[in-house]
Amino acid sequence: MTNEYNYVTKTFLPALKSRVAKLLYLEYDFNQQEIAGLLDITQAEVSKYLSNKNSYSKIPIKFDKIKLEELAKNIKNKNEYRAQKMICSICPKGSKSKCMIMIR
Repeated sequence: MTNEYNYVTKTFLPALKSRVAKLLYLEYDFNQQEIAGLLDITQAEVSKYLSNKNSYSKIPIKFDKIKLEELAKNIKNKNEYRAQKMICSICPKGSKSKCMIMIR
């Protein structure tokens, strides 16, 4: 369980947030401060995500574009329950076992 937890919290979620931040910025015209609030990260992290100045944007995790867009839409609409379900369905660890990590 520890390896799965570490993977999800230190690799998967930051990589996912990086991709979602870009979608919210490019597709929905959210500013960096709004994205930071929605993803529960700092504006500085959003800036790094958008400029590809972090290692998470380079992690070779393949995300389904349609699922990412649906996740971004749920986050935009503040539908936390659906967003949580989407994240678990996207996560290679969460979709195979009972995930106990709640996402804010």
